[in-house]
Amino acid sequence: MQRTLNKLLKIFNIGFNFSLGYIKSPNKILQTIIFKNYLDETGWYESRNKKKPVNKNKEAIPWFTYSTIYFLNKRIKKGMKIFEFGSGNSTLWFANKGCFLNTIEHNLSWYNTLKDQLPKNVN
Repeated sequence: MQRTLNKLLKIFNIGFNFSLGYIKSPNKILQTIIFKNYLDETGWYESRNKKKPVNKNKEAIPWFTYSTIYFLNKRIKKGMKIFEFGSGNSTLWFANKGCFLNTIEHNLSWYNTLKDQLPKNVN
């Protein structure tokens, strides 16, 4: 049984280690596989590799929980006006959705890093 589980995990290329001794049912393996797919679909692995929040297509996403992004994604409309303290990936994300943003950034160094990426709908 242990060999079979090891082979199965290698086939699915699970990206993290855990002790197979704690697995007591095939449902645990299925949950692990589903969890890995979730991490792929949300872009969690890309975010980890890039060390900044991005989706699976390497596009900027806010530093929010995935459930918050999902919630906002359905409610953000083109043309909305947003006032934001601090700029970053959320600024780019809202701007790419067609929102108009006024942002206040206190860190000049960060502003200089970000300013070339900001579209015209961001002040």
